[in-house]
Amino acid sequence: MTSPAIFGLVLAALGPSAPDVYPTDAGDRVYAPGDWPTQPGQYPIIKARLIGEQRVSGARGNLQFTTTAAIRLIAEVSEAASIEDLGRTQIEAKLWRIKRQVEVAVMNSAELWRSIQQITTMRAQFAFDAEGATHLAGIQLDLDVEFFESGEDFDPPDGEPIELIAGHDTNSATGFANCGWSTLVTEDGAVLTDADAGNLTT
Repeated sequence: MTSPAIFGLVLAALGPSAPDVYPTDAGDRVYAPGDWPTQPGQYPIIKARLIGEQRVSGARGNLQFTTTAAIRLIAEVSEAASIEDLGRTQIEAKLWRIKRQVEVAVMNSAELWRSIQQITTMRAQFAFDAEGATHLAGIQLDLDVEFFESGEDFDPPDGEPIELIAGHDTNSATGFANCGWSTLVTEDGAVLTDADAGNLTT
């Protein structure tokens, strides 16, 4: 498991539980970096991003980490201004409502909780803009999600071994010499010098 994978599970928790059935008032307007709307859109909306990561070693000499992924969720709502400042009261109610919806969606995601150990902290900050004919408000909800990483999470990606360097076959003495390098790391991790070139298969 990795931090981007955990982030994906949080996004999935905010997605539909059934066709056209969403856990928050934002509906399908849940965005991650790369697909954020470039123009002001309909409210409410939720914007999410992975903002940080911290690893704490679990044992010396082993690839074991307790990792914390920092995930930021920003929910934004709007309400038309009205006399006696009722719009502000209504937008505050909307903001608390969507905050609660986000928390319930995340806390009840079975897929997420099968992959993590705990959510260590949840921090919320509110902002309001009462200028103009429309009140705008937003909440920034930061989640610190803790999970476990072991050696298998650090396996190198699958791929074909590199046989050529600068157009030369490094598996032959001639090719190795023509590379102009003084050392070479083989597929099995051995470090060879130019003095070893004669021992390579020609």
